[in-house]
Formats: sequence, C-alpha cells, structure tokens
Amino acid sequence: MNQAASEAVVRLQRASGWRKKELQTLQSAMPVIGVSARFNMMRGSLVLLCAHCEGFLRDATAIYLRYLEDRSPDLDDVRESYIILLKPDGLARPWRRARNQLLGDTTGRRRMLGDMRRHVWLLGLDYPPFEAQEKPLGELVRLRNAIAHGEKQWLSDDSYSEHTRRVLTFIDTLEDEVIGSIRNERYLRPAA
Repeated sequence: MNQAASEAVVRLQRASGWRKKELQTLQSAMPVIGVSARFNMMRGSLVLLCAHCEGFLRDATAIYLRYLEDRSPDLDDVRESYIILLKPDGLARPWRRARNQLLGDTTGRRRMLGDMRRHVWLLGLDYPPFEAQEKPLGELVRLRNAIAHGEKQWLSDDSYSEHTRRVLTFIDTLEDEVIGSIRNERYLRPAA
C-alpha cells in the first residue's frame, strides 16, 4: 500500500476509533446510572448516536475523496459513479469539487442517512453491505427527530443497546468498505 493510502487508512481509523470508544463508554455507563437519570441519558445518547453516524459518514467521505484527490487518477480510469459526479465542470482538481458537492450543502448533511443509498453509490462503494442497516438507521433518525421536537421517547435498556450496536456496525461497515476500496483501488474502472 502506498503512502497516501496508508495515511488515508490511519485518518479513517482515527475518525472511527474515538467515536466507537465514546459510544461504548456511554453504553457501559448506562447500567450504573439511576433510573430517572438514565431516561435522560438515553435520550441524549440517541441524539449522539445519530450524530456519530452522520459525522462518520461525512468524515469518511472527506477522507476518501481527499485520498482520491491526492492520488489524482485520470478521470477516464475512474468508475462511472465518479464521472457522473465529477465531469460536468471539467475542473483540473475535480475531487475537491466532489467533496464540496457531497458535503457542502446543509440540507444534504441533515439528510445524509436518509439519502445513504445515493451517497454510498456516489462514493463508488457497493451498497449491499449497507442494505440491512438502512431501515434501522432510518428509525434512529426518526427517534432523534422526535426527541428534537420535544416528544418523550421511552427506551428499554435492550433497545438502547440495540441502537448502539447498529451504529457501531454501520461505522465498522463503512470503514471496512472505504478501506477495501482504497486498498483494492475499487474506484477504478475494471480493465477492458
């Protein structure tokens, strides 16, 4: 693996590592918190779970596209999903434009998980590893929105643990897919 790829993998692992540690620490603290405080902690933690999903999706995208920018492959060698995203302007450094398109608009950031299929496709990643996570992450976003609008969301310890497990699985899956794409150069078109 070349230097740029190694640096991208390390940045990605750093971006996932602190999130996973924080979520696991919160989860392990829940059983020792009193019942009345636990309800509030779980509500706040659900919001944090969603934020970590969206934050890692944003960071993984930025790291991946920065790696591609540093590598600067010829656009003719790149998979179609990137061409659709990058070709219109014909910029000399198109990866920066792609990063801004995926991450720049605020409405897009709020809808990252809701539009995950498109987001993953634009990154040139295979979607099947994420399919089973689409519905549970949608439920997490729904719960987060309900909490943000002042609704009380009652959670059992088991459902909170399940949401945490799903978020950790999503982070691991995304990390694995991006690292696999970097290592195996899956962003390039197959040789003809």
